[in-house]
Amino acid sequence: MKRWALALAVVALGCGSAPENGSENVHWLDYEEFKTNVQPILAEGCSNPSCHAREERALSLYAPMARRMDESRTHMVEPLTEEELLHNFTVSCVLSSDSSVPDETLLLRKPLADFANTHHGGGAVFEGKADDRYQKLADWIARGRD
Repeated sequence: MKRWALALAVVALGCGSAPENGSENVHWLDYEEFKTNVQPILAEGCSNPSCHAREERALSLYAPMARRMDESRTHMVEPLTEEELLHNFTVSCVLSSDSSVPDETLLLRKPLADFANTHHGGGAVFEGKADDRYQKLADWIARGRD
């Protein structure tokens, strides 16, 4: 299945569709806010070649100056394509929907290197819950649950 088709399927199932009656795991995460506030955090802290900028990673990401869908564009400064952004949004949706409590989602726990509960091979990306980047992600997830 092409990456873009998978991204659209996940978005339709959990990040932008209307919930079925009784569904508690469907969240409406804002794609425009993702592009403005979340993607820059992922690009800076998570998309380096030793981490989530590797294709073999289950939760791989795209970023300017890092991995791109079109490999000839890797290491270019240009903005991500809509398809690349949608892929990263889908990955973020998956990582933010694994718990009913926003602070317990993988998207927030892993970059804290909370090894008691979740291993993160990249170690700590955030300096704790007071870190501005952590707060931006937490706020985005929380607004998707309101």
